Amino acid sequence: MNECDTMCDSLRDEIARLRSHRMHMKADARCAITNKSALSAGEPFYVFPSGYVILTSALKKEVLPYLNDKQRKRVAELEGHLKSKSERDAGRNALQTELDGLIAAECPLTGSVMVESIDRDFEDSAEIGENESLLESIVERVQV
Repeated sequence: MNECDTMCDSLRDEIARLRSHRMHMKADARCAITNKSALSAGEPFYVFPSGYVILTSALKKEVLPYLNDKQRKRVAELEGHLKSKSERDAGRNALQTELDGLIAAECPLTGSVMVESIDRDFEDSAEIGENESLLESIVERVQV
């Protein structure tokens, strides 16, 4: 029981520290995934402790495949609720915080998402395979 109390106290301290934590980024920062300028992209973005800046749309696209069905469903629900609420609606902040917790809990380029993606094919792996086949046929012709 004492161990649980100690753990809870340390988590509360960490949460309090993170509430006042500020991240700095350069004015010309670009999304680490899309390479678009973060400030002129016209959409919200996240700055992670790793230093990466990622646009919200790119982050969702990157993270959603790694969420379970219940989490993906909740993300869709939260987005629907957020679209229907005005900027000044009192409940909007709580919804946005929950959404942030689902899609931005950690940096997708340095956290567990990157580790889990290690066994996935690259997006252009089909193109690489086609190029390898073309190269093999050229080598066969040259050898004949």
